Amino acid sequence: MPREALGSAPILQGFLVVPYFAMVRFSDWDAILAEPRPAHESAFTGSIWRYARALAFVNRGQLADAERELTDLRALALDPSLKGQTTFSANSGTAIVQIAPEIVAGEIALARRDVERAIAHFDRAVRYEDALVYQEPPDWHVPARQNLANALLTANRPAEAETVLWEDLKRNAEHGWTLTLLSKALKAQDKAADAALVDARFAKSWKGVAPVATTSARQ
Repeated sequence: MPREALGSAPILQGFLVVPYFAMVRFSDWDAILAEPRPAHESAFTGSIWRYARALAFVNRGQLADAERELTDLRALALDPSLKGQTTFSANSGTAIVQIAPEIVAGEIALARRDVERAIAHFDRAVRYEDALVYQEPPDWHVPARQNLANALLTANRPAEAETVLWEDLKRNAEHGWTLTLLSKALKAQDKAADAALVDARFAKSWKGVAPVATTSARQ
């Protein structure tokens, strides 16, 4: 995408963050950390780049580095330039980006085994995500309820995780990652028959998809 085009039409920057989101989704942490700063760096692209880097550091166990990225991310999330239309979306950049620090803070807390703090951050991320105007594709790439459910499972609260995941399926029908987590929540409650039904739904929804690495933060 020519830099000139981005200069005259900043809403095109929404396309530039897609690779960062994809690398996070599929746990490509080495590729994320090898990525240079965005060629067209704005508060929006810079925020998502730092979000991806922070999660990469979390999953490498480099929590001090993740904290530094989180500090920069929080500062960028307050940038006034995000208040208007940042991408093609009807949602402001602020509305989208404010989810990122909560996800990162939650994953850092989870890595430090501070599960209750992680749950609080993920719950806030869910609320921010729910406040977004509906878009196709969604403005936030991973349903925050997956992070929340994973934290609840870590806290040995599978019944609550189950409730969260059923709600996510209402919003993201037959989502493969959600179905996987739901199966875990059901098995943790000895609901073998229900888990088998969910596993069958997963097999149908994932039919024809090659096996891929999954994000450790959510699986």
